[in-house]
Amino acid sequence: MSLPGDALDALRPYLTNRLPPRSASFFAGVVGDHPSTYSRSPAMWNASFSALGLPAVYLPFDVSPAALDGFLAACRHVPGLLGLNVTVPHKERVAVLLDELTPEAVLIGAVNTVIRTADGRLLGANTDGPAVLRALKGRDSGGTAITGEGPIILLGAGGAARAAGVTLGVEWAHREILVHGRNPARALEVTQVIQRAGGHAAVASADTLEAALADAAIIVNATPVGMAGPIATETGVIWLEPFSALAPAAPRSVPAGNGSRLQADGRSPAAGPGPVPPPELWRAAWPDVVRNLEVSLRRALRLRTGTAVVDLVYAPPETVFLKHARWTGHPAKNGEVVLLHQAVDACMHLCRSLLGREAPVDAERVVERAMAEALRDR
Repeated sequence: MSLPGDALDALRPYLTNRLPPRSASFFAGVVGDHPSTYSRSPAMWNASFSALGLPAVYLPFDVSPAALDGFLAACRHVPGLLGLNVTVPHKERVAVLLDELTPEAVLIGAVNTVIRTADGRLLGANTDGPAVLRALKGRDSGGTAITGEGPIILLGAGGAARAAGVTLGVEWAHREILVHGRNPARALEVTQVIQRAGGHAAVASADTLEAALADAAIIVNATPVGMAGPIATETGVIWLEPFSALAPAAPRSVPAGNGSRLQADGRSPAAGPGPVPPPELWRAAWPDVVRNLEVSLRRALRLRTGTAVVDLVYAPPETVFLKHARWTGHPAKNGEVVLLHQAVDACMHLCRSLLGREAPVDAERVVERAMAEALRDR
């Protein structure tokens, strides 16, 4: 439904979630398959807008892959739109639909931040990599010292993996980055991107991953394995939360709508705390979950002392992967730390036109404090 003066009128045909009419002068949002069911970004950004005194609101935009092109085309004609954050599964597709990309985003081939200019052009950037680096080594974020000369294990072969690999490859060019993904061809593409940026990278196959993990100095999960909530696929809906990214995951799918359809507020039809797998999925998937957990915990026990772990998943705050890392004594950071750093960076870019010359000298610190408090209060 749209009403006169509704700022979201042009975008509603492309959204699968329901949002109330908005009359805010300016707004921004996160676009993904279903961010309304899990994203912390609205609470963080709205807290920062309030702290800065800006007349803006931040919203979750659930957009299916089939509707993404139309959604972005509509964004060009919405004057109040400051920009967007981009999450799974749209980071790579968005990159080819924008008017201009930063050099880093061109190299990575994925975008997590879109800035809308006053004339309606859409500019893409990627802040994921620097945020991962700060999570690993920044003292202000509780980062940990990276010891030893072992390789960096990068789990995943999508846009987030490319971004993390490029930044870490440049920062630690003396370390080999071993990329492991379900699709070897895509993993090879990620290694080539890292190499073009000046890093040293190779593919870790399923056969070589076990030995590589035992020698790793850093492990970064850039896959959605462990993420809460339903994920739409071509065959139905899957849940990845029961699995650890440290071991092979074989999620079973259920037909969309078979106990998996979400209400407008992102909850499951049975009023619970959030979307949950239907019972038939649990019965079918349990043997796969048990195998995954056994391999993950065995691998975590074999990691050397001091191996640092970062999981880009931030909902839930502690994935099965991070739980196993914690149980076995390894320093671990969750995706909330990464989310905070990239969100602060993105906010300063998107709000620059509103802040203008009257921006507080410590605007970035104000934003970081407000966002961090919103995360703690979730």
